[in-house]
Amino acid sequence: MPELLPLLASVPNLSDHLGEAITPNTPDFKRAVGALRAASNLVRRETGNKKWISPDKASDADPNLPEELWIVVMDAAGRKYLNPEGFEQEREDNWYGSRKVQEAGVYLTATELATCESYLRPAHRGLGTIQTTRDDYPKRNGLPGIDDLYPTRQ
Repeated sequence: MPELLPLLASVPNLSDHLGEAITPNTPDFKRAVGALRAASNLVRRETGNKKWISPDKASDADPNLPEELWIVVMDAAGRKYLNPEGFEQEREDNWYGSRKVQEAGVYLTATELATCESYLRPAHRGLGTIQTTRDDYPKRNGLPGIDDLYPTRQ
């Protein structure tokens, strides 16, 4: 089994965020850990940062993790925890409810993706410049460059 990276948020954090009690050593606790692990790995992938691990490799994330990304992890994990099957509609007796579900599993909304992209490590993206040097060697007959293209015969 591969070494698992620490979660970017804890189960008590998720419990507080959702306003629901998640008791340790229960199936709900295991489901919350799974949702947090998937959301943490998704945020790490989208930001290109595999770090954000506390120096002592404890179960908490690096304290340098930006709060915006912590919230993204909590929101994505919360969606998965509250709706594990990805239901779009529910009905019970005379109650009916529906919600928009973009995809099954853990996903990031467009706003959350934009937040992650703002922390993306640049990997030589975009427009750049390369300095060039001209006239490294003297020209023949004093004409700038034309003699290099059309050498004279003698």
